Amino acid sequence: MGDCRRFLDRLTAYVDGLLPPEERAEIEQHLAACPPCQDCASDEQIARIVLRARAVRLRNAAVPPGLRSRCDASLRGRKR
Repeated sequence: MGDCRRFLDRLTAYVDGLLPPEERAEIEQHLAACPPCQDCASDEQIARIVLRARAVRLRNAAVPPGLRSRCDASLRGRKR
């Protein structure tokens, strides 16, 4: 479970292709041996596909006050 927790903490960065090659290889090795984590990675990838497919409609959708600015702030914090 410890390896799974370490993996899940880096899952988003892995799916987004943001990890250095050595970390990516470590995660791919874990995925090859762990079906539950394979399922999590697959779910994360599917979610990314759906979000990208709906991006324009989501960008133009009405959102609760302050949500867009909180999301923008979160993205700026990640880029640092």
